Amino acid sequence: MAQPHNPSSVTNGNLKDDRSLVVCFGEMLIDFVPTVSGVSLAEAPAFAKAPGGAPANVAVGIARLGGSSAFIGKVGKDEFGFMLADILKQNKVDNSGMRFDTGARTAL
Repeated sequence: MAQPHNPSSVTNGNLKDDRSLVVCFGEMLIDFVPTVSGVSLAEAPAFAKAPGGAPANVAVGIARLGGSSAFIGKVGKDEFGFMLADILKQNKVDNSGMRFDTGARTAL
């Protein structure tokens, strides 16, 4: 019986995968973006929350382009931190390397 194709194999004790994994380390935070343009931040009537942080943005971009990516970083053990972890998961980014700190708040 023919064996199914396995994209991963072991070569000299190292895992070889036909598809590279890009691992992004760093910050993930909540950006507050003014709901209107053309005014100063002080004059903005309201702000919308948006996920941010360059390493997390790169991980999501790679996944959206069909690549395989993971994010490693620490956020607060709070609603914003959990929301950010969920956003990564929704975008097919491996978030298993995220840590949640009870002594810190997610950066805004």
